[in-house]
Amino acid sequence: MISKNIKIPEGWEERKLKTLFTKNISGDWGHEPSLQNSYFVIGTPNFDNDGKIDYRDLPLRSFVKGKLSQRLIRQGNILLEKSGGSPDQPAGRVVYCDRDLDGTCSNFVQLLEPDSRLDSKFVFYLLSQYYREGRIYPYQQKTTGIINFKFQEYFEEFCSIPSKLPEQSKIAEILSTVGKAIDKTEALIQKYQRIKQGLMQDLLTKGMDENGDIRSEKTHKFKNSPLGRIPEEWEVNPIGKECKQSGGSIQTGPFGSQLHAKDYKENGIPIITVEHLAEGKILHQNLPLVGEADYRRLRKYVLKYGDLVFSRVGAIDRCSFTSYKEEGWLFSGRCLRVRGGSRFDAKFLSYLLNYDTCRQWILNNAVGSTMKCLNTTILSNLPIKMPTLPEQSRIASILSKVDETIDKEQAYKQKLLSLKSGLMEDLLTGKVRVNHLLN
Repeated sequence: MISKNIKIPEGWEERKLKTLFTKNISGDWGHEPSLQNSYFVIGTPNFDNDGKIDYRDLPLRSFVKGKLSQRLIRQGNILLEKSGGSPDQPAGRVVYCDRDLDGTCSNFVQLLEPDSRLDSKFVFYLLSQYYREGRIYPYQQKTTGIINFKFQEYFEEFCSIPSKLPEQSKIAEILSTVGKAIDKTEALIQKYQRIKQGLMQDLLTKGMDENGDIRSEKTHKFKNSPLGRIPEEWEVNPIGKECKQSGGSIQTGPFGSQLHAKDYKENGIPIITVEHLAEGKILHQNLPLVGEADYRRLRKYVLKYGDLVFSRVGAIDRCSFTSYKEEGWLFSGRCLRVRGGSRFDAKFLSYLLNYDTCRQWILNNAVGSTMKCLNTTILSNLPIKMPTLPEQSRIASILSKVDETIDKEQAYKQKLLSLKSGLMEDLLTGKVRVNHLLN
């Protein structure tokens, strides 16, 4: 809770939140769109958790023009979520309007216009920080399943801000600079992800010859197969047959009677469950641990480098790759393990099984109506394209390099997010001053 008589830095002042705004207006859905006088409407689905607005596909509504004039969105306005949310994401999010818009906001949103004597971006960051800190929690009210934000009561609380506009603007400039770096990094990540998708489309359908060239029917020989046209050198077989012939296996995790939650220890060997299966990799957070005796008893379910782990229920169409970090861990009974064997490059098999055609086949052939379920029989029948082992390695090498670049950019983005979080904590409270930068 934001309380009065808080200790404020020199050159800052204490104010009620409501005094930061000259306009505080509720939104309106308006009427069905007409051929004339239709305006865009921003609702909470257009709120980005990073404080930005998604302007794509905004709905149109008609308004009485005189009543709309005060609700038109202008650059520098702040939109506040006043209802909706959930216990994990309460109402009270704010987004910053970075442009004039021939439109308004829905009745779930409050339109705020900061005082012209204040830096609007600074005010936005201040409200964002209060949301991040959870100061809005005392003002959440649940009615008929919807969480409402008692923002008018919230705005009666006190805050501290720099008295002079230049200090506000410098703080906002610093935070905006880091924000722009985050946006650029995210754009790079999305670019490389698109590159990867295009490469997977080419490499997993046409392949790459020994000269490093992607095949085409104009320059290489192709043939018909149960999975469509494929390079002449490739085969199509069920994955279970290929694994068995090359010393691999498809294995279900230990049955419930073999391992219980009461067997978990404070120290020991990790065992992964479906909660630890991410897109192509295994997560390391909140891992249950088993003792040495159970580990020896469950040796059949130990993971090796290159093993691929599926969930047996729920998100059954994706698999996670076992890296050297997870080698020697166990997998639980709600998982399936695929061990390729000598005819597979493990990385190639990971890319292949996570590709759209394999994922869709698994979903189409799974059992269960309310929740999809996967078993060893179904997965063993999955038809896959089989390039030669050297070609598998060439394909995996190219896709792995793109993944390494994506991972590098994602790590850099996390570093920037941590930096921004720390700066918001320091700059918006006056713990760190920016006066020496104003000249």
